[in-house]
Amino acid sequence: MISRDQKKIINLDSGVSAWIDTETGLMWEVKNEENFKFMYVWSKSRVASVAESCKSSMEDDVRDCESYINRLNAEIYAGYDDWRLPTIDELKTLLYRNDKGVANVKPPLSRNCMRGTWSDTPVMSVYVFKVTGDWRNEAYIPTILFLDLSNMSAVPYDPGYTLWIRAVRG
Repeated sequence: MISRDQKKIINLDSGVSAWIDTETGLMWEVKNEENFKFMYVWSKSRVASVAESCKSSMEDDVRDCESYINRLNAEIYAGYDDWRLPTIDELKTLLYRNDKGVANVKPPLSRNCMRGTWSDTPVMSVYVFKVTGDWRNEAYIPTILFLDLSNMSAVPYDPGYTLWIRAVRG
């Protein structure tokens, strides 16, 4: 089911697979009990460097953002095959300021969110000598911006560490 309700809170067990933010027109993946806990490294080239201690919070077969997005698209998740990682600016649209000026996650996803979510926005790309395919796996990218919901801000993060994913389309 796809929800367009802008006020009703979506819980993990609600049966909703995607939510459309009518303010931006973006459709967001909704997490469920099965996939809420899993974390991923940003690129395939970083999977081997993931510490043994992180593996318990990772899926056995899908450990990087690109593979996760490819699986969503192959499954035609929520009826669509054009899911992708959001930009940091798109992730920021999930935040709003309440009447007291405090930043929060928009009500529909306020109980369906993770502390930090990968974006597809590098802080900088340097040492790029050859980019023939997916730049995520060929370019040297020291940090990627992620949305830290505990601080309600975009923060640079090492692409070799693990974080959660919130896929988007639109």
